[in-house]
Amino acid sequence: MAGGGIGSGVIAHAGPIAASSGVAGATAVYVGLLSVSNGVGRVIFGMLYDRLGRKAPMLLAVVFFGSALALMACSLQVQIPALVVPAYLLIGASYGAVPTMAAAYTAARFGPKFYSTNFSVMNLTLMCSSFSSVVSGTLYMASGTYLSSLGFYAALCGCMAVMCLLLNGGRRK
Repeated sequence: MAGGGIGSGVIAHAGPIAASSGVAGATAVYVGLLSVSNGVGRVIFGMLYDRLGRKAPMLLAVVFFGSALALMACSLQVQIPALVVPAYLLIGASYGAVPTMAAAYTAARFGPKFYSTNFSVMNLTLMCSSFSSVVSGTLYMASGTYLSSLGFYAALCGCMAVMCLLLNGGRRK
């Protein structure tokens, strides 16, 4: 839910965040970076999950999210539009990791029996994470800067890190 919240929140505000960072025009290109890296991230994180297991790719997604948020904060603070590109690439890739690893984790944790139902329940987190764009917009309106939104996303990233470390990964008997 936390990773989905970061990804959907940034996607919803990608154009205005890029503009606030000093990007002049062509914000659609920056928003497109999120979509492309989201697709590539799904494949890469799927392969990493298959090769390395659950914990390392999940933590790598957290690191990607955190690094992207730091780059975005620097971009907003110092007005360096070039930092938006790697930030959006990292956000997109790690946002793509979320559904891929949720599917794999659901299968590993609960097995193939009732997988469709279990995965559907797992995807209910999308209902909660979709509200992150509303929270982000509210924070922006209250503060006049997307730095407050980035603070919210950083809190979600911290929650994501804690949850990744707490998951035991064992299969239920």
